[in-house]
Amino acid sequence: MLKAYSVFKDLDKKACEILTNAGIQLYISNQEERPNKEELLILLNDYDILIIGVKEKYKKIDAVINCAGLPGVQKLEEVTYDVLDGLMKVNVLAPIYLVTQLITLIKESEADILNVGSTIGTKAGYTDQIAYTTSKWAIRGTSYNLQLELKKYNCRVIQFNVGGMNTRMHTKWTGKEIEHPEEWMNPADIADLMLHILKLPKMIEVSEITINRKVI
Repeated sequence: MLKAYSVFKDLDKKACEILTNAGIQLYISNQEERPNKEELLILLNDYDILIIGVKEKYKKIDAVINCAGLPGVQKLEEVTYDVLDGLMKVNVLAPIYLVTQLITLIKESEADILNVGSTIGTKAGYTDQIAYTTSKWAIRGTSYNLQLELKKYNCRVIQFNVGGMNTRMHTKWTGKEIEHPEEWMNPADIADLMLHILKLPKMIEVSEITINRKVI
């Protein structure tokens, strides 16, 4: 059974179900709508307790999946310290802290790290998103550094840049429902791809992948 430690926030419930149905045990933090799976241990808003729980329950893990994400749309004049602090804590500091606290277990397990970022972290981004864009560039840089740090270990670090998905995040950003949801990526397809990459033989290293919507 593939065991993975993960932090999910805005990925659709279906994505979590695909991973658990594939036999993956998940530790989930900050999940608003959780799949009804007995094997899921839900630990909310306390990363230290969560980390202790992982260390006590597992002597070996196969993957750490970081995909918590806090959206942010503010005009430059409206960006406050609290906005910056919240975005950076969730999008950058939490993944770094979790990996560093689990790094011995990761190395001993030869586990992979998959950081879910955004396509906005590969370009200039959009107006009114300076804080969010900065945070996604930062997590991408984190993946690059971890690849360097773990170069001598049989651990893969995968940067997973995802474009527009049909999730609640868009509504949170804009206050509007997606007008043409069929034109936005299905989170279940993204979860399938994530699982496929993690199950590839260890000698196949996918350092970074970018998944966009194809709009005609």
